[in-house]
Amino acid sequence: MKYLIDTSKKFTGVIIDRMIDGKTAINGHTLAESAEWHNTDPSHFAVVDDAEMEQLVSNDRQSKIESFTEITRERFDHMLDVLPPMNFTGNYFQLSEALQYDLRATFLHKGGKFYEATLPTGTKSDNREYIEAI
Repeated sequence: MKYLIDTSKKFTGVIIDRMIDGKTAINGHTLAESAEWHNTDPSHFAVVDDAEMEQLVSNDRQSKIESFTEITRERFDHMLDVLPPMNFTGNYFQLSEALQYDLRATFLHKGGKFYEATLPTGTKSDNREYIEAI
C-alpha cells in the first residue's frame, strides 16, 4: 500500500489518500492533480510505502505520550464519570475512547494526589514505568 501525505507540515497521523497504481483511491487523481485539487505545490506531497508510514506513525505516536501531571480531585472524578472507564483498579483508569492510535487519557490517584497522563492502552502494571516516575 502507498499513502499520499503532506510533507509541508509535521506528520500528525493524517493521510491525504491511499495511492493505487499511481492514482488516489478516492478520485483517481495523480499526485500532481491531487496537489492542484488541494491548491498546493506538488513538492509538498510525497508518496510513502507501508514501512515509511509505520515509522511516521510510530514517531508521531511516541511524541504524543505525556507523563503524569497533577490535576484536581474534581477533574479526576469528572473524568471517571464521562465514559465507562477501562482498566479500572480503583485508583487507576483510562478513558474507554482513544485519543489517537492506542493512546488514552489515563488517570491515577496516588499518595493523596490525582494525576492525568496520555499513555498507551494498558493496565496499571503495563504503564508502571510512568507511574513510578511520579
